[in-house]
Amino acid sequence: MTLNTSSAERRAFLSRLRIDFRFLLRHLPGLTFAVYRKIRNRAIMSLASPHRGRKSWPAWVGDRGTLGVPERLRTVSAMRLPAYPRSVTAAGFSSDATPRADREMPTDPEDLFSSHRWNFLQEALFAGAVDWDAGVARCLLWIEANSGKNLRCWEPYSACERIGNLLVFLAMMPPELREREIGPQLPRFLFDSINWIYGHLEYYGPSETNNHIIANARALVVAGAATGNQAAVTAGMKIFREWLPRLIMGGGFLRERSSHYQLVVLNWLMDAWHFLGAYAGQQSADTQFMAGYTSSMLRAAGMVCGSQGQLLALIGDVSPDATPAQSAARLALLYPGYWPPPAQSPPAVELRDGWFRLSAGRDTVLGNFPADGFPPRFPTHGHCDLSSFVWIQDDTEIVADPGRYRYTRDAVSLFQISGSGHNVPIVNGLAPVCETLVVNGQWWPRPYSEATLEVFERDGGVVLTHTGFARATNVTRHCRQIRAGHGELEVVDSLDGEGTAQVAWCWHFGRSFAAFDPDELVAVGPGGRVKMSVEGVAGAPRAAPIFSDAPGGWISHKYGEKHPALGISLQWNIELPAIVSTRFEPQLCA
Repeated sequence: MTLNTSSAERRAFLSRLRIDFRFLLRHLPGLTFAVYRKIRNRAIMSLASPHRGRKSWPAWVGDRGTLGVPERLRTVSAMRLPAYPRSVTAAGFSSDATPRADREMPTDPEDLFSSHRWNFLQEALFAGAVDWDAGVARCLLWIEANSGKNLRCWEPYSACERIGNLLVFLAMMPPELREREIGPQLPRFLFDSINWIYGHLEYYGPSETNNHIIANARALVVAGAATGNQAAVTAGMKIFREWLPRLIMGGGFLRERSSHYQLVVLNWLMDAWHFLGAYAGQQSADTQFMAGYTSSMLRAAGMVCGSQGQLLALIGDVSPDATPAQSAARLALLYPGYWPPPAQSPPAVELRDGWFRLSAGRDTVLGNFPADGFPPRFPTHGHCDLSSFVWIQDDTEIVADPGRYRYTRDAVSLFQISGSGHNVPIVNGLAPVCETLVVNGQWWPRPYSEATLEVFERDGGVVLTHTGFARATNVTRHCRQIRAGHGELEVVDSLDGEGTAQVAWCWHFGRSFAAFDPDELVAVGPGGRVKMSVEGVAGAPRAAPIFSDAPGGWISHKYGEKHPALGISLQWNIELPAIVSTRFEPQLCA
């Protein structure tokens, strides 16, 4: 039996629409607009040219058209490519460049897109002894076979990834090989790609545009800088200046709520800054602008990464473009002066841009809890995980986030982004904040879904409060305090309200744990054991796997791969108001 919070959410909302006329009237404008938008989008998609879709033209970039071709540039040898360190390897990192072996979802478009993004060039750099000629030859074969712009491989984001992978590969290539081996086909391909991307910028308006437009800007800047196309550089910088202040928050975190995408976008900004420096000089206004944002993102990334630059935990979506290990290894390989971030003693409690980190000896607790209200006003790679967290002791992940298997509608992926897929209490079958009411999409009807959120430090821990349960339960306010210390973890949940509530605490354990003893409340596995004790409840819990059969969950540390993981729910009927304390005491193997 799967704890399906998304189905429970839809039932709760639709039931109230049917029985509460005033509730229906309050939501009628939103429902009407949702239907209108769906019809409009389908009409636009059916009439659009290939790869145009719902994209609109951002007038602030400039006029439509092409960016032209510099007449003076005929060969790759004339390019202005920046220098990269040639003797440095991504020491301490695994490039993790294994092919995705899972074939349950052959229709996932991300698998097709990935095969056309020239990731093989990046993997060749990780390998060390690069066969430069073979890499270029493979690119030329692709160009010859994929000239038609109506093909799916010319989706704009994929075109941007090809440019980024190609130009970094050429910049790392020994200059004498560039001059001797590469003819005019690649410059022509670059000019064609620049104009194609410029004509298909991934802009969907101020409230629906996500980080793909930053990928567009990076491609225009690095290609424009490499080929001397000032028009492309100018267009890319206009995008950066318009959208970096929106997508990168004041503390340096990407607003998308994904720890992996923090590293993905950081790589893009580092590329743009590095190519700009070689083209316009380190003191140019554009280079200085990019330097400010790369520095800010580097500092933020250090909060979710270990001393060796590896991601401490996957929170939110996992990018299909690279594994988390590859994203970190790329930074170490290309920008060793900046990655890994300088080692620092972290504060006991750190709060930044909705992210929180607790550091206590061997213990690290990480989570994301944006205190600017719910629902979000923009697309996001975050999940229905508010008040969830992950807990790492030394190098062992004890309490884990499931990641994201795929962006498709398969049962595992939908479970992983749901409330039950995270370490949260579930009240009467509902997650702490509203689940999106569309399958594999984002729609939260207002005012039903609205909630206030607050986060602050207290007694060496972090306190997360919200009013999300009040939308459809008798829990009016939930307050969660998390404290780590002396090798243990304590989580105190305060639930305000009146009457009786059915509350199930969901817990997801790392891959070092495989089974759960419901009588002793102990998780066990090759990594050791974790003893749980719960106070503030009466009697033994009803313990059950969260997702179907034992072990009860799935974890995905790479896109397209999933592994069974221990996920259990402990359920009690409680009288409100209530304070429930859960203590974790691990005994880990050496």
